[in-house]
Amino acid sequence: MNAVRCRQCREILVSKHVHDFVRCGCANQTFIDGGDDYIRCGGVNMSLVKVLVERPDRAFLLRDTNTYGILDVFRNRDDAEEYAASFDDVEILEYVLR
Repeated sequence: MNAVRCRQCREILVSKHVHDFVRCGCANQTFIDGGDDYIRCGGVNMSLVKVLVERPDRAFLLRDTNTYGILDVFRNRDDAEEYAASFDDVEILEYVLR
């Protein structure tokens, strides 16, 4: 299971299975999706989204280099690189979770 916390409304959102899309009701529209298979999360302001994943060491964020928006979040670099290959102008950011 994957989880995020919306720092604006403080709600914790949990995605329990693949394609289990969950979104909070506040203006930031924080969301999570993917369950154990993948993690996809976001919100209007990503600084208001705290990623809480079961594997607490690292996450790999796929970021659009034109808009700086986060396109997706992965648990391992191989999955991130495979997905990134289908896009132009993206970068992979390694995020150490604490």
